[in-house]
Amino acid sequence: ANLLGYEFRKLVPSLALGLLSAPKQITAIERETLRNRFSPYDLKRLESYANNLVDYHVIVDLLPTLSKMYFVEGLRHEVHLSVAQSAILVSLGLQHQNLEHLEKHFNLGIPQILALFNKAVRKLSTYLLDKEKEAIETEEGLANPTGEAKNNGESGEREEPVEDALRE
Repeated sequence: ANLLGYEFRKLVPSLALGLLSAPKQITAIERETLRNRFSPYDLKRLESYANNLVDYHVIVDLLPTLSKMYFVEGLRHEVHLSVAQSAILVSLGLQHQNLEHLEKHFNLGIPQILALFNKAVRKLSTYLLDKEKEAIETEEGLANPTGEAKNNGESGEREEPVEDALRE
């Protein structure tokens, strides 16, 4: 995967995807792995981009890590992206191509490419945020069948919601 940013950068995205399609051992992404790759601020940037609140350039630095997690570390077995979305992700994240190059290769306008890319980031961001929330709930003992915050039993106060913990 690292070579895709160098000489293999010239490969067409479909060939690059073929190189990455070799079966890998699937491992669940744990919170420690997620925290080592992305800070809470990084996850918030991904979420903001997925919700069309910030520009593509705000998350460019996260694309190599996100792409490696998807293609190399087995995230693609847990989050389904279309072939076009995968090709855009490999081109931007691993081959470090610019949008103008993709525009020529896919015969699509930059707005259409960014729309497909945004959908891919939305799927990935949602998955990563869900994993983070799940880990926080498990760590803090908040998970229960009703989905409500667990009473801590001391002063009758409720523990802070998961969303508040993520913002910290």
